[in-house]
Amino acid sequence: MKYSALTAFLVSFLMQTSTATACASGARCLVAPKSTEPQYSPGDILEPGSFNVVLNTQYHGLPKVTDGSWYVTVGRYVLRIEPDSYEVIEDVTSKARRAF
Repeated sequence: MKYSALTAFLVSFLMQTSTATACASGARCLVAPKSTEPQYSPGDILEPGSFNVVLNTQYHGLPKVTDGSWYVTVGRYVLRIEPDSYEVIEDVTSKARRAF
């Protein structure tokens, strides 16, 4: 089976650029920007006014709280915090439905 010069070029090009970070010379490569949002860990303290309290938590797929904690959103994160100190108890983003 004979290949044309274009086919041979395309095959060799694809073999060379098989990784997601490779770009052909002269091509405009677009790279997704790194997230500038901070990650939150248990024990972090949130600044007052930097979050929104989530209402109707069961509608959003979050378990009911029985210890008086709040669910809040900070950017794209859904966190459970202590309302008196604004201390992060846990990151529950993976438990929430995709409404956020």
